[in-house]
Amino acid sequence: MTARLVGLLLLCSSLAFAEGRLRIDADVRGAEVSIDGTVAGKTPLATKLSAGSHRIVLSKAFHKPTTAEIEIVDGKLVSIKLALEAIGKKPGTNTKPPPATTSTVEIRSNVASEVSIDGKLVGTTPIMMSVAIGKHVVELKAAGYRTVRQALDAKAGPLVVEIELVKQ
Repeated sequence: MTARLVGLLLLCSSLAFAEGRLRIDADVRGAEVSIDGTVAGKTPLATKLSAGSHRIVLSKAFHKPTTAEIEIVDGKLVSIKLALEAIGKKPGTNTKPPPATTSTVEIRSNVASEVSIDGKLVGTTPIMMSVAIGKHVVELKAAGYRTVRQALDAKAGPLVVEIELVKQ
């Protein structure tokens, strides 16, 4: 084989196996996780996925299913925490579900950035996680870009925050 053909084969094989890792947690333990329409297990769940876009559906009895779109990057870990909203009541109970105390927030940026919420590093963009309902400060940092701080008022339900970083 020629060196050019060997290089092409190596490139194709590395593209075919590009994968990252996904960690899914939920506010309800044991929720069923489906990835791209296939049941993958129960929360908490850690798995490897091919690089690219994936659709996550989280479900459990007496809870409204939650859906998330994620982007897996080769060699990177994406960690998300999703909230399930209780519906109705469990048989044999006479109480209403408690009010929501968390909000699912997805933070995106135009470049991979470190994400801190209220001064605590929580991961890198894109990231989806649950935060306590209320006011927070989101900070994004990336080498060669200006740091961005933005107020976040988390309410019950999902929230998507898109932040554009500007080069220094």
